[in-house]
Amino acid sequence: MGLGSWILALLLSWIWGIVIFETNDTRPAGHVFTLPTGRLHFGDRKPTRPFLLLTRCGGDDLGNLALMTSKRTEQLYGATLVELADQRGKLNLPDQESSFVNLSSLSFFPAGELRRSESSCARHLPVVRAALSEALGIGTGVGDGREGGSLRGFVVRLADDIAADFEFRYGIVVTGHRYSAVRRLQIVVPLVDAADFLSPGESRDDFRPLPGDVLPTASPTWTQQLPARWLAPVIDTARLVSFSHRWTASPRPETWLDPQIDLVYPVPVDIETLGAVERALTSLLDLPARPG
Repeated sequence: MGLGSWILALLLSWIWGIVIFETNDTRPAGHVFTLPTGRLHFGDRKPTRPFLLLTRCGGDDLGNLALMTSKRTEQLYGATLVELADQRGKLNLPDQESSFVNLSSLSFFPAGELRRSESSCARHLPVVRAALSEALGIGTGVGDGREGGSLRGFVVRLADDIAADFEFRYGIVVTGHRYSAVRRLQIVVPLVDAADFLSPGESRDDFRPLPGDVLPTASPTWTQQLPARWLAPVIDTARLVSFSHRWTASPRPETWLDPQIDLVYPVPVDIETLGAVERALTSLLDLPARPG
């Protein structure tokens, strides 16, 4: 960075709280970034929205983020929202009277795409992380899977266009039970085939998991729902993301969203695998340890 750019960055940070990150800089958790919404679940016409960075990232890392909003509408359906009272008027939210972090609406972006931070909410991270544990239903087991019940722990398949955009087709729902049951958004961790990461001639033993990868230790019943050609399932907890399911509860059809999840399989994951996923998410997102 040249001297002029350095002075400009210093002024932006000092006067307006704006931080410009270079490609290889580390982005601390708590910064707010305005990001494109084109590939996400939003049915409105806003091209960008503010997101709170939940995880420290840099270089080739992925950053996990949560939507910021000025309305508590989704809380009425059971979503987990945290109000940031001291951020009113600072996040470029339209008609802003309040600022909330919607921890049931998550996505991920490459660190290199997180360039301009409008502000920092780092002081709120302890409260946000405690609430995120609730949004993910950590320690609450699998849902019952019935109509009107929670789908937590169930395997889902994404619609063709969404699978192409996100480069994975299957996932496991990790939404807290109450919000999962209303079938508006589901928080999903990707479920991929280890063979996709191997070179020709390599075998399952050659696969080297990355931090955050979870491999089932056996071949439980639920894996039979996956394509028969798969070498071994890998659960990629680093790419935590929310997808629309049946967003049709509103009396206004113009606000309904097309389903990004097009199939829910009948058999949930085993409790050992779900526990391993929860431990990986707890470590990745720096969530508070559960009592006991």
